[in-house]
Amino acid sequence: MINDENAPPSEREAAEARVAEREEELARLRTQAQEKEEARPLWERVKDIFKKYGWTLQAVVLAASLVIGAVVLKIMTALKSRIKGVGNGLKESGKKTASLFPGLIGLIVSFICCGGAGHFFTGGTCVAIDPRCRGVLD
Repeated sequence: MINDENAPPSEREAAEARVAEREEELARLRTQAQEKEEARPLWERVKDIFKKYGWTLQAVVLAASLVIGAVVLKIMTALKSRIKGVGNGLKESGKKTASLFPGLIGLIVSFICCGGAGHFFTGGTCVAIDPRCRGVLD
């Protein structure tokens, strides 16, 4: 009607008024729909998104679990290599500490045998500071 050139002006004005009225009604309905959508819980909106794109809840859970599994695996691999490095470092420290024991034990034994007189056994070498202790460990 609005575009009809042969229609009388009163009918055009009436058609324009009806169009304006319908546009107002449509805007009001859109506002109501938007308010209703915002009032819905987030979980409901997420489910609607899943439905819209054809995803099922099982598929989403499976995908999320695969991603989480991959992340955990990567973290575990990194931690395992770190732990091995720390273990190797502790092993080396233990070897160095253990290499000190023969000399330390010899020192303690010679000190006890000589009564602190100055005869020391250090790592396979007998050192006599006091000549009186010379024959104790020889």
